[in-house]
Formats: sequence, C-alpha cells, structure tokens
Amino acid sequence: MVEHVRLRQNAAWAFAGFAWPTILMVVAIPVYLRSFGVRGFGLWSIALALLGAGGVLHLGLGEATIKYVAMHWARSEHREATRVVWGSLCIYACVGTLAAGSLWLISPWIAAGWFSLEGPELRTGRTLFRVIALGLPALISMQAVLGVFDGLQRFSVSQSLVLLRATLQVGGGIIAATSGAGVVGVAIVYVSGLWGTWLLGLALGIARLPTVRPSEIRLVATAKKLFSFGVYSSLTSLGHMAVQQLDKVVIGSVVGVEAVSFYAVPQSIAFKIGALCHSVSRVLLPFFSSRHKGTTGARLAKPLFDSWRLLILLALTVASGAYATSPWLLSVWAGPEVAAKSLPVYWILIAVYTLSAIIYVVPHNYLSAVGRPDILARNTMVVGLLTLVVQAFLAYFFGVLGGAVGALLYPLGQLPLIYVVVVTMETESPGELLRGLPTPVLAALVATVLAALGGFIASTRVGGHGAGLALSLVLSGLLVGLAGLALKRRRRNVFGSALSSVLPSIGRKSPRA
Repeated sequence: MVEHVRLRQNAAWAFAGFAWPTILMVVAIPVYLRSFGVRGFGLWSIALALLGAGGVLHLGLGEATIKYVAMHWARSEHREATRVVWGSLCIYACVGTLAAGSLWLISPWIAAGWFSLEGPELRTGRTLFRVIALGLPALISMQAVLGVFDGLQRFSVSQSLVLLRATLQVGGGIIAATSGAGVVGVAIVYVSGLWGTWLLGLALGIARLPTVRPSEIRLVATAKKLFSFGVYSSLTSLGHMAVQQLDKVVIGSVVGVEAVSFYAVPQSIAFKIGALCHSVSRVLLPFFSSRHKGTTGARLAKPLFDSWRLLILLALTVASGAYATSPWLLSVWAGPEVAAKSLPVYWILIAVYTLSAIIYVVPHNYLSAVGRPDILARNTMVVGLLTLVVQAFLAYFFGVLGGAVGALLYPLGQLPLIYVVVVTMETESPGELLRGLPTPVLAALVATVLAALGGFIASTRVGGHGAGLALSLVLSGLLVGLAGLALKRRRRNVFGSALSSVLPSIGRKSPRA
C-alpha cells in the first residue's frame, strides 16, 4: 500500500511537470503568432525542432542514469550511483560542445539552402539557429541532471526543476514577445532559462549524492556501462523524432516555412496527449528498475497491467476533451486563419498521439527497466524512418494534411511491442489486458458527442466560438468524470478495478507513506 501511495504522489508531481508547461504553451502560442506572424512562427517552430532534434544526442544516457541510479541506490551502492552521474555529465560535456559548434557552423546553410530564406528573413534565421545552438549542451545534459532525482524517485525535485525551466523559458518568452523583442530575442530568453535551470539542478544533484574523487569515477568503465544501455535508448529517441521534431523539418522543406505553422499549432496541442501519459509514466521506469532482479515478469505483471489500463483511461479522457472542443478551440486560441487550415490536421494528430500513448508508453518503460532496450530501438528506428518517408511523400502531393496522415504510421507500427511485453507475463494475456475495454471506449465516445453537441448549441445560440469552447470543455470534463466514477465502482471490470486501486474512495483518506 505504501508503494501505491508513493507511486501516486510521484505521478502527481509528474503531472504537475506536464500541466504547468502546457498552460504556458497555451498562453504563449497566440502571443507568438501575433508578434512573429505566421511565417515568423513557422521559423520559430523549425528552430525549436532543430533544438529538439539535437537533443537526441543525449545518447540515451538520461534513461541509463535513471535506471542505474535507481538500481544502485536500492542496493545501497551509493558511491556507484555517484560514479554513474559524473560519468554521464562528463560524456555530455563533450557531446554538447561538439553539437553546439556543429549547429553554429551550419546555421547559414540551413537557413539559405534547406529552407530557402532570403533577405532580412535569411539574417534572422541564421541568427536564430545560432542562438538555439548555444542551448544544446544544457538541453542534452539536462537528462542526466533530472535523472539523478528520478532515479532516487524524488520526483518533487525533478519536476520542480521542470516547472522552473518552463516558467523561465516560456514565461520569459511571452514577456519578451509582448515587449517587441522579436523571435531572436525570445530565443535568447529561452536559452538563458535552460542554462539557469541546468546550473541549479546540477548544484542540487551534487548536494544529494555522496562525494567521490575524480580518480574514483572510472570514466571508461562507467561509459561502457552507460552506453551498453544508452545506445539503444538513443536510437529509440531518434525514432521518436519522426512525430516530434523531424516531421516539422520535413514539412517545412517540402511544403514551405509558412505551412509549418498550420502543422505545428495543432501538433502542439495534440502532442500533449502523449506527453501527459509520458510524464505520468516517468514513475514506472525507476519503479520497475528497482524491483527487477533478472527473474520472470510474473512478479511485475499486476502493477504493469494496472498501469497500462490506467494510461489507456487517461489517454481516452484527454482525447475525448480534445475532440469535443476542437471545432472552437483552434479558432479562439490561434485565430480563424490558422483554424481554417489546421482543424483536419488537428483531428488526425489527436488520433496519432492517443494511439501512441496507448500502445507505446508502458512497453517503453517496462522493456527499458528489464534490460531490453534493444527491442525498443529496433522497432522504433524502423517505424520512425518509414514514417518520415511516408510523410514526405504524402506532404509533397497533399500538403500539410498529407503529412499528418503519414504520421499515423508511427503508432500503428508500435503494435508489435504489445505482444513482446505481454508474452513475458505468466499471469495475463493480450485478451486479458484489453478485457473490459469497450466500456471506457463507449463512455468516451458518448461524452465526446454530447459535449460537442452542447458546444455547438452554445456557439450558435448563445455567444459564438468562446461560448462553444467553454460549454464543450465543461461538459466533457463533467461527463468523463461521471463515467470514471461509475467505472470505478464496477470492480468486475478490470479497468474499473485498476482505477479503484489507485484512486482512494470518496471520503476515505489515503494511508500515509
């Protein structure tokens, strides 16, 4: 029971680390669109995509740090955990410096040759990409800094750093944009916030771990251990970029810089569905790593399948609200021009990230924890590359909408992972995992239709798009909440049982850890 409480508390912190940046993003994007214009926002989206793409050079050492810190700390091998952390930071210092220098040097070619920018826009693009390059060392090594606290299962610290970083980067960017600083000024604020958070996190991490002498780090041996796990995680991250960063680069190259805005704006909302599930599931990797002792998967079956069912419910809940509010959200948030060209793209991307959350999140954490990241890497790399090829092909013929349709290949290509994970369990089967699924799916569909209908009535007879958005959002939350309470009481439904095991009964206090 104590473990359930700790998991619930850690998941709550992980959710906070998701929610606050999301709120800031919701505020920031309309401000950026007004300040930069559609082409300027497209350029900003490409710059962030390049920064995120450079982040793949974390080489998987962030997850390796989480895994080994959790494992060594559970065995009371505290000095070994410290060696892992310092080994990661040393490697990141070299990789980050090399990555930043490389992006700085090729920035003029990216601006002029890749995206065909000219005149003042060329100078702005070149400067923007170089400013973004300065943030690469901090972005890459941030994974190791946060990995210290995630490995120790101190999510309150790691997520507090995430909250601070979002506030400095996005909150500062909003102030800079409204002050007329332009896209380059916002980039300077963004990179400064990243470095400030990194320095604070490093200081807190050093204080948390026991001190070791440089000679004790044993960098070569530590690097071999980290890379034996991290190389697969890095390849997995490279595959992820197909629906996180490289998709925008592909669309910008094929369709044009301005078209990126009509893809990036709806993606920034739809992506949060998967990001929410990934954020909450961050508690699973250290949880499974600290309990996996090289035995069969039977002892992990119940927490794994219950976690999976809960994430399915969470993804369906968020997707229901996203679909119900979609006719009015983009218009109110991003303006009629963007909404008119982005709504079909938004519908498709909601499906992409909902399916990704349902199919991929739990297998990713479980296979990483039990030492089989190679399975993830092979599958994700192949699927990611195929997705980019299909996106480029469809975008060439059908524009932004074609690129969005191509992204559907990514979650569907992850389906084999479900079978791989389930067959390692001795107590459950694929049918057992999904038994009872029609009930929450039907509830989500009904909530979506009723909330959308209420929003349509409000928008046509009360107060336009704003009223439609407000009522559809309230109805969606109310209906999904009622469905969740009803499901929680149905203990014979495995999804209701999983929900009941995590959420305390109404009026009953949770036991203290």
